[in-house]
Amino acid sequence: YAKARDLYLRAAGQGHGASQVNLGRMLLEGQGGASDPAEAARWFRLGVAQDLPEAQYYLATLHEKGLGVEQDYQRAAELYTAAAEAGLAEAASALGRLYRRGDGVDRDDDAAVLWYGRAAMAGESEAQFSLALMFEEGRGVERDPIKAYFWYATAANASQPLAADNRDRLAKTLDPEQRAAGEALIKAWQEREQRFGEPDTGR
Repeated sequence: YAKARDLYLRAAGQGHGASQVNLGRMLLEGQGGASDPAEAARWFRLGVAQDLPEAQYYLATLHEKGLGVEQDYQRAAELYTAAAEAGLAEAASALGRLYRRGDGVDRDDDAAVLWYGRAAMAGESEAQFSLALMFEEGRGVERDPIKAYFWYATAANASQPLAADNRDRLAKTLDPEQRAAGEALIKAWQEREQRFGEPDTGR
């Protein structure tokens, strides 16, 4: 890791955007040396200046958590929005979370469902789980236990924590017709994955 970090540092210093992002990630995660979120943020900012979605996403996470930078939900929302609109599924999922909670934006379940939906369709398992919750609770969408079951099952297949438990819990409340409808959705999704491969998360 130390050698890779040095190589990224050299390229990042010459303005190579992808290297700036990779160096920031290594600094953030403590790979090849001590973790330094503030220094990671500096490199992510340089990537943001080049309109790199991954840099926007990582800097947004730092602002959301107040890690290495001042906690600023509004700035996090702006950066997540830019990255999500560029097609980064993790950013769309995170933006959905901010809208659901009302962090940095007005609380808006409709917007949360929109962004969760985009991320879920791209294969982002956390968004799939969150979208299932929205369908189960009827937040931002009409309550739909069949779609909730489908998205819990899809997230469970991606090893998302708690998804399998929620799927099994909800399954006990479905009548045979509803269960069959849910299984049909699951089958269609799996066929889609086989036909087109793993969904593109934008990363």
